[in-house]
Amino acid sequence: MKRIEHLWFARCAEFWKEALQYGSYVARSGFTAFLFGIFIVGIYFYNKVLETLPTSFPYAWITTPVILLALVISPIRTFIKTADAVFLLPAEKQMNDYFRKSWIYSFMIQSAFVIIACLAVWPLYRHCLGESKEPLWALLLFLLLNKALHSVISWQEGRMVYKRHRDQLKVLRWLLTLIIVYSLFVYGLLLALAALLLSSCIIWITLRGTPLHTINWDHLIKTEQKHLAAHYLFYSWFIDVPQRVTPPKHRALWSQWTKLYAFLSSNTFLYLYTKTLLRSELFGIIQRLTLLGLILLITTPNVTAKIIIYGIVIFISTVQTSSLDQQHRYSFWLLLYPLQPEWRTQALAKILFSTTAFQSLLLTITLLCVNVSFLLAVFCLSLSWLLCALYSFVIYPRKLRRRLF
Repeated sequence: MKRIEHLWFARCAEFWKEALQYGSYVARSGFTAFLFGIFIVGIYFYNKVLETLPTSFPYAWITTPVILLALVISPIRTFIKTADAVFLLPAEKQMNDYFRKSWIYSFMIQSAFVIIACLAVWPLYRHCLGESKEPLWALLLFLLLNKALHSVISWQEGRMVYKRHRDQLKVLRWLLTLIIVYSLFVYGLLLALAALLLSSCIIWITLRGTPLHTINWDHLIKTEQKHLAAHYLFYSWFIDVPQRVTPPKHRALWSQWTKLYAFLSSNTFLYLYTKTLLRSELFGIIQRLTLLGLILLITTPNVTAKIIIYGIVIFISTVQTSSLDQQHRYSFWLLLYPLQPEWRTQALAKILFSTTAFQSLLLTITLLCVNVSFLLAVFCLSLSWLLCALYSFVIYPRKLRRRLF
C-alpha cells in the first residue's frame, strides 16, 4: 500500500527529470528564442490589427474555436506503464488515490492552457463588444468550471468498455461544448451556464447507459504511449531519442501514393521513408498544422498577418518533416542490403521538398481565394519553393551526411 501511495510521485518525478534533460537541448538550440520572437511579433501585429478592426467583426468565429480546443482536449496523464496491467491489477481497488493525483495534475496543467487561450482572445472580445462584454474573471471561472467537467468526463470516457462508445461521447462533447462556448461569447454568461447545465445532464444520462470498466488498463496504456510518443517526437527535432517508438497508422488511401514510384533499387529509401511518413504521427501533425494554417488564412483580415502565418506554417512543417531521418536510424536490416548511403539522403531531401512544396501550394490557393492579389500570392509561392529547394537539396543533405554517415 505504501508503495502505491508513492508510486505516482516517483513516476511523475521520473518523467520530469527526463523532460528537463531533453528540454535543455531544446533551449540550447535557439528554439525558445525563436518562440519568444514569434510571441513578440504576434503581440505587435495583434495590436495593429485591433486598431483597424471594425467592432462589427465576427469575433466569435475566432474566439470560439480557440477556446473550444483548449476545453475539449482533456487527456489524463497517468504515467501508467505496460507492465502495470499485470503487476498492479491485484491492487486495482487501492488505485483510487493514484488516479486522483493524475486527474489533479492533468487539470492543473490544462487549466493553464485554458487561461492562456482566454487571455489571448480577450483583447479581440473586448474590442468588439466594448462595455457589453462579460468580466474577465467571470469568463475565467466559467471556463475553468467547464474544464473541470471535461476532465471528469474524459476519465469516465477512458473507462468505457467499447471504443465506439468513446467515439460517440467525444463527438457529443465537441458538439455540446461548441454550443456552450458560442453562447458564452455571443449571448452572454447566463445562457452559457444554462447550456452547460443541460449538456452535463445529457452526458450524465449517456454515461449511465454505458458499460464501464473499473480501470480500463489497455486504454490507459495506449493513451500514455501516445503522450510519450508526442513528447519524443518533439525532442527528436533537436536530439536523438532512442526511446521513441510509435505504432504505425493504417491510412490505406494515402499509402497508395508509393505505387507511383518506379520499382528500382535506387528508390528503396524513397519508398520506405514515404511509407513511414504517411503512416506515422508526423503526417497527422502536418495535416493538422496545414488545416490550422488554412483556417487562420481564411479568418485573418490583415494581409500582412496572412503572409506571416503562411511563412510560419511552412517553417514549422519543414522543421517537423526534417525529423523523418530519425526513423529507421537504428534498424540493422538496412545494413544487410547493398544500398548506397547516398540514396537515403536523396530520398529524404525529395520527400522534404515535396511535402513543403505541396503544402505551400495549398496555402497559396487559399490566399487567392481570400482576395490576396495574384502577384503577391505567386511571389509567396515562388519564394517558398525557392527556399524549400535551397534547404532540402543543399543545407539538409549536409546535415544528414554529418548525422548519418
